[in-house]
Amino acid sequence: MTISPLDLLDSGNFQTYNRKVAKELGSVNAAIMLSELVNRYNYHKDNQELLTYKKHEGVWFYYTVEKCEERTVLSRKEQETAIKILEKRGLFTKRAIGIPPKRHFCLEMKKILEFVCGLKNLFIKAEKGAMNGPKRAVRNAPKGPNNKEPQEELQENNNKPPAVAAQAVVVFSIFDELEINKSMRERLSSQMDEQKAQRLVQRVIAWKGRESDAKACNTILGQWETWEDNVSKEDRFEVNKVWTQENLKKYDEKKVGAYGCLILGKLVEFSPPGTGEPKFFSYDTPSFQAEVTHFINKNLK
Repeated sequence: MTISPLDLLDSGNFQTYNRKVAKELGSVNAAIMLSELVNRYNYHKDNQELLTYKKHEGVWFYYTVEKCEERTVLSRKEQETAIKILEKRGLFTKRAIGIPPKRHFCLEMKKILEFVCGLKNLFIKAEKGAMNGPKRAVRNAPKGPNNKEPQEELQENNNKPPAVAAQAVVVFSIFDELEINKSMRERLSSQMDEQKAQRLVQRVIAWKGRESDAKACNTILGQWETWEDNVSKEDRFEVNKVWTQENLKKYDEKKVGAYGCLILGKLVEFSPPGTGEPKFFSYDTPSFQAEVTHFINKNLK
């Protein structure tokens, strides 16, 4: 095989990893493996190649030992060791699926974001230690917007529960699908939980005639309770169909209390035992999500 001198400098022929991630995991190979799996997930997501299976929750992609070794130069044994380290952290699920079975991965995005958030907190503490100067310098520093010394404000932020910080990171990442600036993402992330953030993104994307994502966010939030009525029937159908796949997939062909759940092309059906009357919820119903959520919560009690 002939190799061009330029190929030696091509970024595609280099394997990168984050040194701080490697230090936290205690393994360079684990850091490489994590980076590679995130890269493969994004590749399949961009090409709409992520897979779903009835027997396995979540979205999956397969990545063989041979292909991974070709891209990372990690041997089978090195891959298995790295995977064990990452699995102990709960960062993904690995299963053999299909005939013949292929190695599949399902990334646990919340766990990954919590892991990254934990690293961020370590960086903040390290920077704080490096930046701490004599008491006099802190005492004479300009006060912050809340009339508190900067050192006091930093201490308050460090005292926030890790779960709150992790939740903010999760919500912040949800807005990746929208074209809004960092300032707006931070503001929205501090105002809502994960479920509302996902709903906002769905509504913005469903609004085909929006002038911009930022203006759409402000308009929708201002009309939050009544916005469903402003969406066209076609847009509402698509929004509810996506919501169903994301939130009800775990109930498909399973029991919800005494009712059997079945997700169909245009509606969701809940069939009672015996000869009882089934319940139908159509995707184009304005209150579809509220009605289905209420029905499920009522029957799961």
